[in-house]
Amino acid sequence: DFNGDGTLTATEFSQRLSDERVVAYFKALKLDVTDTQSLFQLLDTDQSQEVNVEEFLEGCYNLQGEARSIDTKIIRMQMQWIINAFGELQQQIQAPRVSVSNISSLSATLG
Repeated sequence: DFNGDGTLTATEFSQRLSDERVVAYFKALKLDVTDTQSLFQLLDTDQSQEVNVEEFLEGCYNLQGEARSIDTKIIRMQMQWIINAFGELQQQIQAPRVSVSNISSLSATLG
């Protein structure tokens, strides 16, 4: 936390991972830090674009273990994004539309 506000932004998180001690901490937890963006998103559970101390500690605890564990969680996160995007697309498709026949009927009625 560079500015002392008690949270890490994605930029701060990425910059901290250039510190050997931070990388060693993650290695001790058996966490792969090569994909910093995905790791940050997994830690940012409230999607505030910042990770507070509680999110960081809980996230690291939940993700520690074999690389397969974090890979699975990344896939779940990406699948949730796809599900949300699909839902939004479905809502847009189901939105009421004005058809050509409705316009023709309205035009004939008006005039």
